[in-house]
Amino acid sequence: MKLFRRAKPDPLPERRIAARVRVNAPAMLLLPSGGRPGHIFDISTDGARFMTQSPPRQGMSAILEWADYEVYCIVSWQRPGMCGVAFDRPISQQAVDRLARECPAGPRPLMSLPDLFDDEDPAATSPSPAPAPIPPRRRFMC
Repeated sequence: MKLFRRAKPDPLPERRIAARVRVNAPAMLLLPSGGRPGHIFDISTDGARFMTQSPPRQGMSAILEWADYEVYCIVSWQRPGMCGVAFDRPISQQAVDRLARECPAGPRPLMSLPDLFDDEDPAATSPSPAPAPIPPRRRFMC
């Protein structure tokens, strides 16, 4: 009987308060040991994902600097080539929207699949020519 059994906690609770917006913005993470150049991969009013060659350790205090913004933050997680930062104070939604306008991430290349909801019979149509190759994305550019 499972009536008196303890409820299991949610294994992956949602930690983010605000939705992230994908961008490609050059930035600098300033630490007591020196600056780390890189770019912001995604951002919200409460934090960001920062891509860099040598990410700092979890728990380090830093300043994330981009365009004409400076935000005090703490490194909340670290992986090879990237880290997540949580801002000490939330930034304005206007700042997030402005960065998304000025430095969009661009479309992500997806496989070309036939439209499965077409009214036409897919077997009755002639095969389409092969799609043109997608050029590589330019990095560290706005």
